[in-house]
Amino acid sequence: MLCNNCHNEIPEGLIFCPHCGSKVINGSNGSEKEKALQKQLSESEAQNQLLENKLKNASEQINALSARLSEETTRKKKVPGVFKVFTVCFFGAAAALCIVLFLYMDIKTTEDYFAELYSDTYDKLSDAQSEIENLTTLNEYLQLEVDFVDSNVAFINADDEEGLYHTFYCDDFIGDNFYVFNTNLAESEGFTPCPNCHY
Repeated sequence: MLCNNCHNEIPEGLIFCPHCGSKVINGSNGSEKEKALQKQLSESEAQNQLLENKLKNASEQINALSARLSEETTRKKKVPGVFKVFTVCFFGAAAALCIVLFLYMDIKTTEDYFAELYSDTYDKLSDAQSEIENLTTLNEYLQLEVDFVDSNVAFINADDEEGLYHTFYCDDFIGDNFYVFNTNLAESEGFTPCPNCHY
């Protein structure tokens, strides 16, 4: 697999890249935070769709009301023209006002929701950034320790017949029954570095 940060080839199962120290992100282990943000985004899209449907229904109701008012005015020809115009204007203005108030309330609710979502997301990202910085520092210290052990500690299998010493992570180091020397002492005892882990 490849490191998400430096794109070097790294073995499967590592938590941190041995090349750049970045945390390895596996696609199958998606962050719970990312999943929560994706869920909130889906919910907001569903809410937007609901608002569009409500606006469409309100528009259809206005058209139906206008059609009814038009039918009523043609039926009642005895009503004076000024009164007809006033009635149509009154009901049209009342319907428009109701729609405007309804939309304002929905928009205000949506605006508050997104403001809260933004604030929560920002806080979570800040916390995650702090955690990443702490883990990066810890990884640097651990890498220094690993480098020190690899350079100065020789692990020798007790049943070794080839006279080789290994690093702790060498595939040839068995780890059940072994001796530990510093590398200088191991070499003075006739052991040589394993070609698989000392290159």
